[in-house]
Amino acid sequence: MSFVSHQSPNGLEYFIKADQAEGLTVLVAGDSVIKLDAAAAKKFVNFFRQYTFLSALSAYRKAANGAGKQVHTFIENNTTKTISVMDLLILDETGKVVSLDAKVVRMTDAQIASHITVDAKTLQVIMYELAKAGIKADVKEYRDVVSVSSLPSETAFKKGTFYKVKADKKVYKLNDAEDGFEEVTEKIVDVPRLPAVKSEAKEGVIYFLNQPTGDADRGFFEYKAAKKDYIKADYVGLKEIARLPKDEDIENNMIYVVSKEIKVKDQDPIKAGTVYVGKEQALEKKELTIQEVTELPNLVVAEEGVIYNTNGVYRKFTAGEFSDIIAKDTVTLDEKPDFEHVGLTVDDSVIYVLNKQVSAEKPVGSKWVFDVKTKEYKKYDPEAKAAVE
Repeated sequence: MSFVSHQSPNGLEYFIKADQAEGLTVLVAGDSVIKLDAAAAKKFVNFFRQYTFLSALSAYRKAANGAGKQVHTFIENNTTKTISVMDLLILDETGKVVSLDAKVVRMTDAQIASHITVDAKTLQVIMYELAKAGIKADVKEYRDVVSVSSLPSETAFKKGTFYKVKADKKVYKLNDAEDGFEEVTEKIVDVPRLPAVKSEAKEGVIYFLNQPTGDADRGFFEYKAAKKDYIKADYVGLKEIARLPKDEDIENNMIYVVSKEIKVKDQDPIKAGTVYVGKEQALEKKELTIQEVTELPNLVVAEEGVIYNTNGVYRKFTAGEFSDIIAKDTVTLDEKPDFEHVGLTVDDSVIYVLNKQVSAEKPVGSKWVFDVKTKEYKKYDPEAKAAVE
């Protein structure tokens, strides 16, 4: 292949030669030259399909302010023992209008051997000459880079959702392969709050509920095992005292708890923690165990293998503990879908970058693409080859 001449808008004349065996040479008479051997030229054309360039292109599209987006890379030239350090400037949403500033650095002494600036029009001519010479990108082409907190569902049906089908009155969820439904056979129980792992309500304890809840008003409660329920106690309140109140200040059915030892003339001191109840302007000593709570201990005890729904969040109780959330949405369908006719909604032309850790295998920052053949996500490989047409 011989050189072709190109006159750039800035008046410089570029001489360009692309050859499948020799690579790429671009020179400006009396000014500068850049050479990429065959392997380096292939890396250069592939770069425009790879993550680093696509990520910058995605950022340019999102900014939508007309300002160019810089992207940096370097390519080793083993034949000439140089490194081509490249700074590109993306100037349009297609990624086809790009200018280039390249420095050729010698590996032997780290000195800059050449410096060349290529405007967007000239770079398009260079890419055309490379393609004409048979030096074309052969890695898989992607359309965009998208940041996500979790990998998208493969279809319009989502993991983490329960589907109630009216036709058979059953509940389904997506299978692991996301290519069909599987029935949720476990018992599902709706509860206002998760049941207790074991019963913690005790007889002989006065529970002081210090705030109203959905089940009870603020006040004092006692648990009665025979009734398997709480009864409201008659106490009107609780006060901590550091000295005994005057008779006229004592309130009927008020619980008085001694906060620190009280010395009494000609009597043994009253120990901290002693409990009295006001009755007819006198203190009556009581052996009470008082427990202040924000919620009464749950009387519903979890059953093994049952899925509990609390406000649309589903967890399964097994082996003495509740699982992580297995579903957090419910969708009602008239009929069970035919998955042979359910199309994929995940975009296999997108590189998905996790912005938070999903699992040990899927850390924050990891890059994933969807394989339509295996119908599974796989790690992004910048060198993965495009399908041969």
